[in-house]
Formats: sequence, C-alpha cells, structure tokens
Amino acid sequence: MPTADEMIARARALAPKLAARAADCEALRRAPDETIADFLAADLHRAMQPARYGGYELGWNVLVEMAIELAQGCASQAWVLSIYGDHAQWVGTFPREAQDDVWGSDPRALITTCYAPMGKAARAKGGVVVSGRWSFASGIDHATWLNAGAMLDGRHVMLLLPKDQAEIVDDWDVSGLSGTGSKTFVLDEVFVPEHRMLDEHDFAEGTSPGGRANAAPLYRYPRRTTADLAGVLVGAAFGMLEEFCELNRDRAKRGRRAAAEDITQLTIAETAVELDCAKWLIVESTRKMMETIARGETATTERRVVNRRNQASATMMSTRAASRLFAAAGGGALYASSCMQRLFRDIHAGASHFSLSFDNAAAPYGQFRLGAEPNRMAF
Repeated sequence: MPTADEMIARARALAPKLAARAADCEALRRAPDETIADFLAADLHRAMQPARYGGYELGWNVLVEMAIELAQGCASQAWVLSIYGDHAQWVGTFPREAQDDVWGSDPRALITTCYAPMGKAARAKGGVVVSGRWSFASGIDHATWLNAGAMLDGRHVMLLLPKDQAEIVDDWDVSGLSGTGSKTFVLDEVFVPEHRMLDEHDFAEGTSPGGRANAAPLYRYPRRTTADLAGVLVGAAFGMLEEFCELNRDRAKRGRRAAAEDITQLTIAETAVELDCAKWLIVESTRKMMETIARGETATTERRVVNRRNQASATMMSTRAASRLFAAAGGGALYASSCMQRLFRDIHAGASHFSLSFDNAAAPYGQFRLGAEPNRMAF
C-alpha cells in the first residue's frame, strides 16, 4: 500500500497534465476521459476507500494535500477527484451491505452526490421510494453511483443508488468550475432498499454503521469539519501565483520591467505568505482531528469549530489572493487564452460552496469563544 507521501507525490506529478488539459476541460464542461483514466491508474480514488475493497484509508489530511497539488494544474479536475475521494469515504460510512453493492463487483466505482435534502422519500416495503431533482452533482459523467439527500418523516437522510436509475440533466453552464460537470439529476419514484439509507446526523457525527464496520478512524471523522474542497481553492491560488510570477518575469510596464518594480515583488511576497498560512491551517487542523479520532477520543466542540473556522478562513485567503493577483496582472490576464482569468473565476466559484462560507463557519467559533452553545448544524 502506498504511503501518504507517495500518494501526494502522485498527485503532484499529475498536475502538469491537468494544466495542459484545463482549457479543454472547461470547454467540455466536465473532466476529460484521459484525466479520469490518469486518476484511476494512479489509484488516487483509493485514498479514502475501505481496505477490504482495495482502498488505502489514508485520511482526510492526505486528501487535502492531494487536492492542493492537483489544483495547481486545474481547479475543476482537482475538484472532481476530491469529490470522488470524499465520497469513497462517504460510502464507507454506510452499512456493509451497501458498500458491497457499490464496490463488490467493481472496486473502481466512483460516486457523486447532492448533499442537500432536495428530494422527498416515502416508506415502502424493505426501504423507501424517492423522487426529486438534485443539483451540483460534480463528476457525475464518470460516476456510476449517486448519493442523494432527501427528507423522510421530517429527518434528513442520504440515499445511495446506481446512476442508471436517474435522469441526468445537462444544465451545467456556469462562469466558474465549469469543468466539474456538476449537472442536475432527477429521480421519479425510485425504490432504495433500507440498507442503502443513512441518517444524516449519524453521518455528520461520525457515528454511522460504516464507522463501526470499518476499523479505520477515517470513517468516524465528523463530516462538517473536512477541508478537501478548501484545499482545491488553496491549490488553485498557488497555481495562480506561479502563473503571475511567470507572467511578470519578462513583462514590461511603461518601459520598465515589471519584475523590477516594488509593487510586483510585494504582491508576490504577500500572496505567498498568505497561501502558505492557508495551507498550514487546513492541513494541520485536519491532521490533528485525524489523530484525535485515531486515539479513540471524541472530537471536542473546540476542535470542531476551529476546523470549520480554518477551512473557511483558508477559502477567504484564497479568494483574497486571487483578487490581488488578478488586479495586478494587467490587461493580458483578461484574455480567454490566459489561465489567470480561469483560475480567478474557478476560485471565486468554489468559494460560493455552502461549506466554505466564512460567515457560516465563523459564527459558531465566535459563539464558542463567548461561552454560548454553537449551532450544531454548522459544525
């Protein structure tokens, strides 16, 4: 089994390939087939998969670092890999029978989702019948299974089903992260057996059946404190910084070399330290949470609100860095041929994800520090 460092190195080695395909990825509005083949060949999708199906169970901090490396090549393709890794862990929290359904005959099966309870489920013999319309299913073109949030008897549940039971709506025409293929899917009176249903509370708290069936601490991790999507944005901002440096090495501004100007040098230094801090925040806080769970301890409220604060803070730092770099890059960055404008759009698009909102994450931390009970739904 590869080590964490080896998996991160594999992701780093793929980043140039993703960069070369970034424009095509955006035009396709989904990840290129060649990229998915590269992910599978490098076993990146196995980082979070249970060992009994050939997975490596490496931990959230490893997925975060993989996301940072991949996104320096292309944010959209890195986002898709993060979703597949994230959702391998997700399926690992379902009952064992559900995991067998997904990976028993195809250990390379990929999963996407819509977390929000956008569907309605009704009790039926042996399970539930669900209908609804779900948006933002990233990577759905290459996935074979879906995870859909729904309301059942007044509670939020997650339902796992094969993609071929859904209608896919090709509506992903957006301004940023357009290469993620985050399309809509529709279910019409689809039966889902009981063993492929998971209570959202158990899933979010790390107390689900899969957490007991799989020994690795990965499957008992509180879900709202993960940071892989923040890692994509941090990595994309690092990629934007590298592009800014390349752009300014030989660029002239009013007869002077841009590289010789203090403002260019200061912009690079300020952005680099900001992104180094953003990376440290999410990698270290995720690693500490993994260590806590591995010791058999329950994550404290303080640890959880700090992790949520950190992932949102890293997102805010990334958007701030992207805006600074784009403003300083000059008119050349406006051209469609420049990856600067694509990275700028992708970073700001990713920051709109509900889990990365600073306001949503900062309030529980502030409540905790003031001695109040934080909103449990936020962390």
